Amino acid sequence: MSAVSVTYILTAQEGFRLGTAIAYPAGAAVAAGLFVVYCVLLRRRQAHDPIS
Repeated sequence: MSAVSVTYILTAQEGFRLGTAIAYPAGAAVAAGLFVVYCVLLRRRQAHDPIS
């Protein structure tokens, strides 16, 4: 949903009105970046709080 939301904000008339050639890759990049952040935080949490 992050990719969809960012893409909409970048392309919408009430948003930044960018072309789809810029908005689609930017939306995908934001979603990928958030996924990486999620994975890093998940690994840190598992390293500090292992399940017995």
